[in-house]
Amino acid sequence: MEKIISPDIRHSEDELKQLFTKTLKLSSLWYAYEILKDDSGFCDLPFSEQFYELGKVCNQKRLENKYKLLKKNSNIPASEMLQPASELAKNNGVTISKIELVVNKLIQHEQGIVIVNGPAGTGKSTFGMSILDHAMKIGYKTSYYDYTCEMMMLTSMYDRRDAYNERLSRIYSNKIIVLDDFLLNNTNPTSQLSQSSDTANTCSREITCLKELLDSCRANGCSIIIISQLTVDTWYERIIADCKNSKFAVLAVDAVMDRLLADPLIINLKGQSRRRKGKLQKVDMEVSDLKDLKK
Repeated sequence: MEKIISPDIRHSEDELKQLFTKTLKLSSLWYAYEILKDDSGFCDLPFSEQFYELGKVCNQKRLENKYKLLKKNSNIPASEMLQPASELAKNNGVTISKIELVVNKLIQHEQGIVIVNGPAGTGKSTFGMSILDHAMKIGYKTSYYDYTCEMMMLTSMYDRRDAYNERLSRIYSNKIIVLDDFLLNNTNPTSQLSQSSDTANTCSREITCLKELLDSCRANGCSIIIISQLTVDTWYERIIADCKNSKFAVLAVDAVMDRLLADPLIINLKGQSRRRKGKLQKVDMEVSDLKDLKK
């Protein structure tokens, strides 16, 4: 077998220790040994470097197994599983650096928010779920949610606080979530908060649940990809339409908009629907932040 591993590379003890953290298992080591034993380059390495190469294979196997489990629990619709982010970029003129920009924004310790806008059929959902797929492959827990369905679940549970809080915890325990079709449908325009609340007749449960969802995700470092056909400048009117015209409604909507637009990365997808016959049109992708929109 020809040499694949260079015998000239050297790694520090700290690198070895970091690589084997939560990785070292006898079965994994044997699996790695079976793969590398016929590589003459591996045989020429000193013991510490052989140990490192074994660890790399073990770690890769661990990530593959973890990816399968994360993928199974991600709620991504089976029909959407899935065009890789790199392939999506290649087919639609989106540079890999822009994909990496989005991922890096979302996997930071602090919460990141990415907003994906565009007409129907331009690939917003596919793009968002491709980002989830990319993040799962490097070991991050992610989940997909249809915004309308999830808001209906949360609003129906609002008065049963234990069930409501458990539902919220399932969401913010992820590193990244997708909220798809944001504000596309009205979940329940007539539902109101409990009559004991000061805002009983002013604001729908949806706005309250959305605020608590955003706060919970931010507190726990859960990043959000918001996918919507509606442009950001129409969100305020769309949200306040679900609330009665009062100072309480204005304050509630202001609070939600402040959280949504704190420091988002905004991606605009343009072009014809990818669902139409022929599918000859490619999608153009523009990346900006809120500062660019204000210019």
